[in-house]
Amino acid sequence: MRPHQRPVFYANLFNPTWRETLLLYVAMVDAGDVVQRALTEDEQIPLRRYLLAGRCLTEKVTIDAGLRARVLAGLRGWLRPTGSGDAQSIDDLMARCGEEGLYEWLLDSLAELLAPDERNGLAGPEGSNAPHLHSRLQHALLRLLGSDAAPADRYAAGCALSAIGDPRDLDEMVLVPAGEFLMGSTENDGHSDELPQHRLSLDTFHIGAYPVTNGQYARFVAATEQRPPVHWQGNSPPPWLENHPVVNVSWHDAQAYCRWRSQTEGQVYRLPTEAEWEKAARGADGRIYPWGNDWDPSRCNSHKGRGDWTTTPSGMYAAGVSPYDCQDMAGNVWEWTGSLFKEYPYQLNDGREAEQTQGSRVLRGGSSNLNRNYVRCAYRYRNSPDNWFRNFGFRLLSPGS
Repeated sequence: MRPHQRPVFYANLFNPTWRETLLLYVAMVDAGDVVQRALTEDEQIPLRRYLLAGRCLTEKVTIDAGLRARVLAGLRGWLRPTGSGDAQSIDDLMARCGEEGLYEWLLDSLAELLAPDERNGLAGPEGSNAPHLHSRLQHALLRLLGSDAAPADRYAAGCALSAIGDPRDLDEMVLVPAGEFLMGSTENDGHSDELPQHRLSLDTFHIGAYPVTNGQYARFVAATEQRPPVHWQGNSPPPWLENHPVVNVSWHDAQAYCRWRSQTEGQVYRLPTEAEWEKAARGADGRIYPWGNDWDPSRCNSHKGRGDWTTTPSGMYAAGVSPYDCQDMAGNVWEWTGSLFKEYPYQLNDGREAEQTQGSRVLRGGSSNLNRNYVRCAYRYRNSPDNWFRNFGFRLLSPGS
């Protein structure tokens, strides 16, 4: 194509308002020329050039093999550390992120995510600065995830972080010290199955700072050939969901994961009892929500916080942390406990923690589609241990100090 024949949007390749027109042209007319032009746009930082070129490839276009390989190598250099995956995995990552809009969000948000000194003077993807940019981009996304930005921006940042590699220790366990706490609700605050409110003393334990994620569960599936959750694409989750809580798991699935982790690591892991879960969520003072007694929808993924069936990246609602630094204990996903559903007061040795006994098991925490009543620390829900659903997840507990 001669220069004078190029469409008017060629002067606006990186302008989001022209993106739909550009992608339509790429899919139907000439992808190769647009990709080549994107890679040689000197006014854009190299990472943004590769992001736009890669976005064009998500339209399943056919271009010169050498040019395609150049784009994939560039993306691998910028978005994944050296040796972390082959060209096919980057291609797959790129296509999946394009479907979710995260790839395009990262492209258009890059200027805000990186500081000026990070945007200027960067080496190309084959240069020594590429892994360093990967790390800086991770931390920029982490800062946005934990900020007071709009939920949509925090959500996109967390999903993009998942896609390029979340550096956080999502296996982290936090200490809950021995002692008494208030379990259940008063007549004014809760339901009949939460009565009577009573004091209960528990031994020291450690509990997951986050619910078990898709990425963690994927290691279990790969090692054991366990049935993968139905929302995955085959035997692994979509890249942008790796740091979200795993869902579509039954109580039996959760128990199998606990046994596998215990055998793999040589340390006891199990589901928390509903008493242990409640203490980790509310602390010793009987507060209604993990953050206190006043309802605040900005602190959790509930129907007022996000408003749909969507899980959110772990730790996205940092302001909703519990007194023991547990994240996401209000909303996001229901969490299986080990306990059979029985009346209060809670008694550890009355058979409710017997693993082989038949009966409904307790879930806690509420989920993304539910209102303030269901995300209270004391709210009790029950279901068959055979059932899995799109908002059923779990977190781990390790007993002792």
